[in-house]
Amino acid sequence: MLDVKSISKTFHPGTANEKKALSGLSLHLEAGDFVTIIGSNGAGKSTLLNAVAGVFYVDEGSIVLGGRDITFQPEHRRSRGIGRLFQDPLKGTAPSMTIEENLALAYLRSAKGNPFSRLSRKDRAFFQERLALLGMGLEDRMSQPVGLLSGGQRQALTLLMATLVPPQLLLLDEHTAALDPAAADQVLALTRQVVAREKITCLMVTHNMAQALNVGNRTLMMSEGKIVLDVNGEERSGMTVDDLLRKFREGTGRTLDNDRMLLSD
Repeated sequence: MLDVKSISKTFHPGTANEKKALSGLSLHLEAGDFVTIIGSNGAGKSTLLNAVAGVFYVDEGSIVLGGRDITFQPEHRRSRGIGRLFQDPLKGTAPSMTIEENLALAYLRSAKGNPFSRLSRKDRAFFQERLALLGMGLEDRMSQPVGLLSGGQRQALTLLMATLVPPQLLLLDEHTAALDPAAADQVLALTRQVVAREKITCLMVTHNMAQALNVGNRTLMMSEGKIVLDVNGEERSGMTVDDLLRKFREGTGRTLDNDRMLLSD
């Protein structure tokens, strides 16, 4: 479904700020995989998601999605088949527009190829139905500006916008990290429900090692632009955080020293 083959990316080559962010990385995802990615700062997690999304072109290698080579496809074209949520809940919505208008832009662009198409009564009923599934009462506030919503509500709305028309691939870049614990739990639960209901293939970056082992069906650990651990099935189901730390040492020869990851429960 997704084939990332030997991709590399170096930023600011030939300068004092040169940084090799991805180094010969390969990854294959089957349709329906829900893969969590963990690693310390600078490991290349977000860079991998950016490469797949088309934020930049890779220096080497190829990216194939659903049998189509998208290696040199621009970001705006990839976005038709790739949904994305960021850590900042303010990034995914237009605050001055209403809930209905935000949903309409996302839906009409994906479903009909034109965000300025006319919205039908059936479309509005569909929006209300999907908003109701969030359990936040937003279906009764469709005319309210999104800027008045809480961070958790905005992130839940962004999740809905990204999946109204199920994408081929959903990229989640620490999408609950900026929320308070209750909102984070709620958005993560909604994420799991939506991904399962729509059978969406998903890549989720997280800083929480326990979450990385408990969400989805497969866990990757990255270090220095490479995948140093890839576990699923029975091996993953019986794995603890301590096991993950041990595997990191075995794969890199180093001890993980990222406080944010180590202190997450």
